[in-house]
Amino acid sequence: MLMLLAGCAPTATLMATNRTPAAVGTVELGLEPNRNTTAELEVEYLAPPYQLRRDMQVYVVWVRRAGSTQWINVGQMLVGEDRRGSIEFRVPFRSSIFR
Repeated sequence: MLMLLAGCAPTATLMATNRTPAAVGTVELGLEPNRNTTAELEVEYLAPPYQLRRDMQVYVVWVRRAGSTQWINVGQMLVGEDRRGSIEFRVPFRSSIFR
């Protein structure tokens, strides 16, 4: 429920949406020698998924290349009782939009 446009900046702040207004988060980006982008996404104050919709159990992180319309599922982000979640992943491009 958080979105962000990330390019070359090593750390970016995530923007909350109206479905998750209290959520705050950051993503730290790195570039591997093979030009893949690494990402470490951390979120706090995120409501448990079932509070947004009863049939939801986890958050799924989606990424797309800037300028593309195709979203890529990069994994599930579990949210603990402390309302924190994190996930690490790689994508084969530099400029990305996270959702």
